[in-house]
Amino acid sequence: RTVVGGPARIKVIEAGPARVGVEIQRTAEGSTFTQRIYLSPGNGRVDCVNHVSWHSRGTLLKVDFPLAAASSDATYDLGIGAVERGVDTEKKYEVPGQKWADQTTPDATFGTSILTDCKYGWDKPDDGHLRLTLLHTAKPDRDWQFQATNDLGEHDFTYSIYGHPGDWRNGTWRAAAALNQPVA
Repeated sequence: RTVVGGPARIKVIEAGPARVGVEIQRTAEGSTFTQRIYLSPGNGRVDCVNHVSWHSRGTLLKVDFPLAAASSDATYDLGIGAVERGVDTEKKYEVPGQKWADQTTPDATFGTSILTDCKYGWDKPDDGHLRLTLLHTAKPDRDWQFQATNDLGEHDFTYSIYGHPGDWRNGTWRAAAALNQPVA
């Protein structure tokens, strides 16, 4: 329906030796999106810390990751293991994943893992993309009236981009654990 794009307010929020960060703020369809993007040397991640003031009814918010590691399959964390799945089909559109999803080149030269602290719905529209579902507010009707306001309000969540040599076994689970259980 809409891409969260257009004019943005951008400012540098950190510029130190341990971490750099920028803040980007945009609005779309009545909602405000504030994203803080951080890069720290040594952890291999680009962290995207988000605050969304969600007021968009009857819509779904996803983040799309166009990846250089093109593959017809992606691997999803199930908490007790991992499962590999292909590109979306009509019967298998959105799939569950706990703390990460990964797309690695077919020859396992390199890959990209998307890590998350609290979002669990993924889809893969084609060989070059992974998408993570962030928020959903159903269209109101008399059968689903309670869902028409289920995600309206304030939301905070983080996802990270983690590039790696080889496949997901080369540090993805460790990077996801570090995101979800940071040193205090």
